[in-house]
Amino acid sequence: METHPLKRYLLANRISQTEMARRAGTTPAKICDVLAGRVRRFSPEVAARLSRATDGALTLEKLLLLDVPRSKRNGRRRRRAA
Repeated sequence: METHPLKRYLLANRISQTEMARRAGTTPAKICDVLAGRVRRFSPEVAARLSRATDGALTLEKLLLLDVPRSKRNGRRRRRAA
């Protein structure tokens, strides 16, 4: 499973999930749920706020995982027909 772009950003910039949630006006639980894989992706509204909080370093496409093939999102794999 590929690491979520937000997780890479947080680690590289030494920012906690709680601090990013505060900057983006969301809850730490929302960020945690997506990064832990309990929720597939952020809502478009939260993704837009996160993009602004990163000064555009993370685009909406990256935060919504639109640039990742569907089969690689959150480690999900396509099943092959038997």
